Parts: sequence; structure tokens; C-alpha cells
Amino acid sequence: MSVPVDKPLRLKSEKVGTRHRVTASTRFVNVVVDTGVAHLTNPYTYAVPDNMVLEIGHLVEVPFNNLQRKGFVLGPAEEITKAKFVSKQVSTQRFFTESQLHLFERVVKRYGSSLWDTMRLAIPPSTKSNTQFIEDPIYHATNLGHHAWTLELGVDRFEFLRTLIAQLNERKVVLVLPNERDVAQFAGEFQVLSSKQSKSERFISYLESNFNAKVVVGMRTSSFLDIPPGGHLIVLDDGDPAHHELHQPTFNSRDVALLRAQELNLHFVSTFHSAEVARLIQSGWLKENRVRSKKKFVIQSDPSNEKVQQRIRDSVKVGRVLIPTTSKSYRLGIACKACRSRANCECGGNIIESKKGLYECNLCRRDVVNWQCESCGSGEVVTWSRGGGLQAEELARSITSTHILHITSENIELDIPHKGVVLATSGLEPHVSFKMIAVTNAEKLLSFPMLRADELAMLRWRNAFSLLEDGGTISVSLPSDSLFVRSLVKNDWWILMNQILSLRQEVSMPPYVRIACVNGDKPDLDLIAKTLGENEVVYKESERILVKIEIDRADQVVDSLRSAAHLLSLKRSHHVRLDIDPFIFN
Repeated sequence: MSVPVDKPLRLKSEKVGTRHRVTASTRFVNVVVDTGVAHLTNPYTYAVPDNMVLEIGHLVEVPFNNLQRKGFVLGPAEEITKAKFVSKQVSTQRFFTESQLHLFERVVKRYGSSLWDTMRLAIPPSTKSNTQFIEDPIYHATNLGHHAWTLELGVDRFEFLRTLIAQLNERKVVLVLPNERDVAQFAGEFQVLSSKQSKSERFISYLESNFNAKVVVGMRTSSFLDIPPGGHLIVLDDGDPAHHELHQPTFNSRDVALLRAQELNLHFVSTFHSAEVARLIQSGWLKENRVRSKKKFVIQSDPSNEKVQQRIRDSVKVGRVLIPTTSKSYRLGIACKACRSRANCECGGNIIESKKGLYECNLCRRDVVNWQCESCGSGEVVTWSRGGGLQAEELARSITSTHILHITSENIELDIPHKGVVLATSGLEPHVSFKMIAVTNAEKLLSFPMLRADELAMLRWRNAFSLLEDGGTISVSLPSDSLFVRSLVKNDWWILMNQILSLRQEVSMPPYVRIACVNGDKPDLDLIAKTLGENEVVYKESERILVKIEIDRADQVVDSLRSAAHLLSLKRSHHVRLDIDPFIFN
């Protein structure tokens, strides 16, 4: 019979943190803390233990509301009588410089965001690194220049950028591109900051880009990188929606660059600049430099899509034909077959056929099943606007025995035949030469119900035209007297841009005003609208209001909106979202 043996009782050792006391020699720092609470965004003052040396940009852990939270050191603070001590210095590597901190603060002011949210977007998540990166020596900015480089038809955008960088590389150069595919063009040539890198790779790449590299290529968050005074910041195609951040703060690369104009040389490069850049050119603040090509082109225009397709059939016999498409969707818009009413979602978006037989809203992405027309009750639909999928099907039926490729983000084809038709979503065009580039459904794309539809269409089409071979053909389904065709024939983007600016000024829309989109519950929005006054609220619905802001009052109004949003978040459990200058707001 076994007898149980009593084991000696072991007490758990109590872990007691190191106790610090404030003395006459204790130093204090301001820390921006990841509080996790929308209305608690101000920096907090903490005491520094004697064994720590903290500077601007260090990542630390601090006690906050009985929890340990991460935060960034903003600099020394005045002594206070009651202060908690910093718990831990996470890294001896500084994550940002003093000049970057000033930039973050300007972004907070412009977009009504919090400092922590701004840093969270600008600085990748940290990982352990044994490498120490040292800041460049301080330079002084002298004779700064701000330029808009307009690439005319036929100029290779990437070759021009390489030439420009080679001319500027005496000082640090940061090139900000719209998408990963553009960034990949420079892989192996320069330091690259890419979202495709692993977490540790991206963090090391950020530190290398921020402190050591002389030339850096990345996307929109690269506009926050440290650049010594007198350096160069280049933004390609600032009118591309990919330059706009969808999370708060809703910054865009162009405006972040403009916030740095007093310290840096700025370069905006595009085949068709945004209305904001065009206005700065008109005012003389930006100097326009036109970059010409020696290539010659044939430009054909006809509003009939049938004639454009006949030209495609002729050209495909001798070379490649490119058809730019705005979306990979099967159909970009549908209408009721009985009464021809457009099919719209409850949120105001268009119902599209994303894939054959599958319908959804192009804004809220809600799946639509068994759609019925609100006007007549019919459930049958017809095409209002073709997408890339339907165009590819129709071409396959009309042009037999021809290689037809449909390139989308889900199907990137690298092996491009010497003859055939390539339909490519804008921005995914293969970097090869084409005998012909055909723009179909041009009228519907230019008249799309979005403020920047004409800007965006022109940018994407003119970028595609840079892939034409010498002597190639541009075919556009528009009448010859349209502003778009006239601007092509004369190779002058101002013919259309002057009209865009004139109309925007007439109706007081960007770039002559700024727009704030406020989302929240109706009672909260009613309070905000009442505070602002009816003159500034231009659109109001149950969960959203649009506010038109005069440029000279922008800082004051944005600050009022931010304060109101924080106050409402404090009083209620609901969060008020503030988006300043969104790309799409109508």
C-alpha cells in the first residue's frame, strides 16, 4: 500500500518592480502614448529613471491606466510634482528625427488627426535590430526649387525619373510612386521601401531609408521619411488615387510634400497633373518644365466604338494593341432593361457586375442578390458601361484567331506576344511597346459621376500612351472637336485642364476649397452641423455630412471639427470619423 508523501509547500515569488523616486536630478520627457482611446491624444509627461538616456524618437513602454502602453519620446519636459516613471526603453535606435516630428505635427494640424495615428502610418511596426543607424550631418537649405515636370506624349516615365535622380543625387532624393508595380521598376537600383517586404525587412528598410540611403523609392508613406534640408522629394502622378491614404489621417503624398516646401526641393512629375498642382503652376509657385519626345504618332478619333474595333482588327495583324480598362469588373454599370433606370445601391453607389453573374455595390461592396428596379419592378438588366471582362468576351467573338490577354491584379501576364490584343487594368499595362492604343467607351468614363473623373481618365490614358512605339496609332472613341482629342492633337494638357479649373472655380470645388467628410450618428452630426453653420455644410444625410472649407479658414475649421469629434467621442460611446480632403467624396 502506497502512502502519499507530502510535498513541501512552495510560495510563488512576488515580482516587485524597481521603485524610483523623483529627485532634484530627475529628468522628464513628453511621450505620445498609444492610449487606444479616441479622445485621449495629448502627450503625457513621464519621469526618466537614472539608468536611461532618452531622446526624441525613442520607443518606450509607460504605465497608463494600470496597463503598460507603448509610446514615442517627443523631447524633454518641464518638471512636475507627480509623475510616473518610464517603465522600459524598447530600443536605443531612434525611430524618427526632430524634423520628422515637426512634419507629423503639421500633418495633425492639416488633417485633424492624432499624433499617434500619424506616426503609426509613417513608421512601420518595429522588430528587434542590432544595427544602429546614424543620422546624416545637418545641411542648410539654399536656393530651393519647386518644379512640375510635364511629360508629353511618348516620354517613358521611368527613364525620365532615372535621368532626374542622376541629376539630383548630390543630396538625398526620395521618390514617391503610386503603387508596388511602379516601385518594382527600381528594385536593385536604389533603396526600396515596399509593403511586400516582411515585417522585419520593412522595418530595417525603413531605418536604412530614413537615416542612411541617398536615394529611396517607395509609396505614399515614404513622403514622411527624413530628408535633410536642401534634399529632393519627387512625387510621380500626384493625381493617382493610390497616393491618398484611406485610414486616418487621410493624407495624400502631394499635400505632405507641400508641407515640406520650406526645407526641400519639390518635383511633381506626371503626364497629366492634378488640378491642385495645375493651380500652383498658374499662380507661379511651381515652375513647369515640359519634357518632349521625338516620337511621332497618328491620332484617330470617332465616337463610334464599332469603328475603333475595326481599327483594332487592322492593327493586330502587324503588332500589339493595348486597350486600357478602368476596372477588372465584368460590367461597370447596369440598368433596367424595361425602363433603362440606372441600378444604384442604397448608399448611392453604382451596382456593378464584378464577375459574370455576381453583382455588388462599387462603394460599400455589399453583395446584391435578386436586384429589382425601384421604378418599374423589373429584374432584367442591360449593360450601361462595359468592364474589362465583358470587353474581352466581345473582342474574342469579333476578332477570331487572335491572342487576347486580359490583365488584372489577379492575372498579371508577363509573356506578351508580338501580335495580339492586351486589355489591362489601368496601372497594370505591361512595359512593352504597342503598335496601337485604343480608348473605348471614353465618353462614359469622362462623364462618370465623380468630381475627378476627367482628371483620372486623362492621367491613365496619357500614361498608357507613353507605351506607343514610334509611328504608332492612338484611337479614341470621342468626336474630333472634344477637348480631350484637341489636347492630344496639339499635345497640350492645358487645353482640358483650363476648362477643369474654370468649372471648379465656378462651383467652388477643390482646388479652390477644401472638403471635410464627417461620418457618425445623426445626433452627433446635427450638433457638428449646428456648430459650423449651414453655409459650410454642403451635403447632409443620416450618417454623413460634407463640409466645404474656405482655404484661408481651413486650419481653424479643421481644428473645430477635431475638437467637436473628440468631445462627442468622450460623451458618447460612438466614434466620429473625420476625413479631410478625401479623393472620393460625392
